[in-house]
Amino acid sequence: MISIKSNLGKRSISTTRPLLNLNPEKPASYLANTIQKSQELKQSLINNKPKVEIINHLIPRFSKGQIYDPFDFSIAKINLERKFAKQDSKNNIGIFDRKRLNPLNFYTNPIELSKYLTTTGRIQPRDVTKLSVKNQKRLAKAVKRARSVGFLSSVHRDVSLLLPEITHKK
Repeated sequence: MISIKSNLGKRSISTTRPLLNLNPEKPASYLANTIQKSQELKQSLINNKPKVEIINHLIPRFSKGQIYDPFDFSIAKINLERKFAKQDSKNNIGIFDRKRLNPLNFYTNPIELSKYLTTTGRIQPRDVTKLSVKNQKRLAKAVKRARSVGFLSSVHRDVSLLLPEITHKK
């Protein structure tokens, strides 16, 4: 708090700040105590350092003499490897590849083709259908052919597949 007193044209300023000083120590001893406390805190942090564990799949493996790039240490590289691992796995082989069937032969079977359509009638993407590029194109061609002949609706799935979904939701 600052107050200004004026007596006969003279002004003097007084403050109550020295009265509010809660630390009666001298500045030098206060500074020494602060430094000592910070050193004690630093020492306790060093002694109680948490153990750092790195997850094994985040560590890139290199063979002797292999050249590496900073990209090899990024999260994008890990995501890319996961994507290729999913594509290469045996579980991602589509039904047409396993049974060696041609999707073009199914244009007269709208119930089978509807399994590869969304509820709004759009063809599902390849990562959902788990088909190869070749068979995905064949499937798209078969769906378009079935629509042009009139076996398949262009705005929704086959009705026989829609009924179980509607009754299951209730």
